[in-house]
Amino acid sequence: MTLTTLTEDEREVIHACLVALRRVPDLSHPNEFQTRVGLTVEEYDTVVAAWPDLDDTSDDSDACLAINNALNEIAHGVVFEPSVWGLRATTTRETVAAVYRRWAIGRGWRQTGIR
Repeated sequence: MTLTTLTEDEREVIHACLVALRRVPDLSHPNEFQTRVGLTVEEYDTVVAAWPDLDDTSDDSDACLAINNALNEIAHGVVFEPSVWGLRATTTRETVAAVYRRWAIGRGWRQTGIR
């Protein structure tokens, strides 16, 4: 499953998470960001800038890695207040985790987690 098979609301959650992750104070240092997300800040920003025209069909793509690790961080890692990060108030960790599971399992992955 790729972004194109998700609902508009699910894609909106993913985009909001991609944008929000760059606002995380714990990830403000480029080395910490790369260690946790798997991409340099520049690579990640290139992925986000390409929205909504991301090609996440390959598990080895920067787009797939950015989506996976952003959703993982927001669903299970960093603490966040949706309103502060620009996420809708209805976007809870549970919402993010549900979208994450749907995206990952739809790809044929057995589980979610850092890649």
